[in-house]
Amino acid sequence: MGFLTREGLRSGEAVTLRVGVGVGLERGAVSLDKNRTNDPRSWALEQGVLRALKTYVRLRDAQVGAPLFIDRDGAPFDNRKLAQVLRADLETAGITRRELHEKGENTAKLLTHGLRGTFVTLSLANGKTETWLADRTGHRSSTMINGYRRQARSATELGLGLPRPRRSGGTGRRGGLKIRFP
Repeated sequence: MGFLTREGLRSGEAVTLRVGVGVGLERGAVSLDKNRTNDPRSWALEQGVLRALKTYVRLRDAQVGAPLFIDRDGAPFDNRKLAQVLRADLETAGITRRELHEKGENTAKLLTHGLRGTFVTLSLANGKTETWLADRTGHRSSTMINGYRRQARSATELGLGLPRPRRSGGTGRRGGLKIRFP
C-alpha cells in the first residue's frame, strides 16, 4: 500500500509487477509497458521506496520473475480484493476513521485508487509539476490532474508533506505486529 501511495501506480498495475521485470532494482526504475491506457511509461523510483523494495525482495529471497508483491499466503495479490485488505490493515493499525471504512451520503469507502489520489494530491501540494505527475500516473491531460488541486490546496494549508521513510533501525512493535526495519 505504501508503494501505491509513494509511486502513484494503479493497483492493477502494481499487482502485475515482477521482480526484475518492470521494476529494475539495480537502476531504481519502474517501466510499465502494459497498462490500462496502453501508454508505456517509466520513471525513477523514490529512493526510500527503492531501499524498501530491495529489502523486501531480499528478505523474501524472491527470484527474478517472481511476483513483486505477495499476500500473507505467498500468493500474488488479487486486485479485486485489495481494497478489503487495505481497510483490514488500517483497522489492525488502529486507524478506524468512519469515512475510511463506511459509505457516506456522497462518498464511498476507501478504495486502493484513493492511494493514487493521495499520491497526486500530496505531490501537487509539495510542488511537483504536472509533467512529473503524468510521467508516473499516466494522466493524459491537465484537466485530469486539475481535479486534485482543491485537495492539494487544503493539504498545503494543513502543512501535509510527502510520505517519508522511517528512520528507525532495529525491530519495533506496532499494533501487536512485529515489524523489522532495515
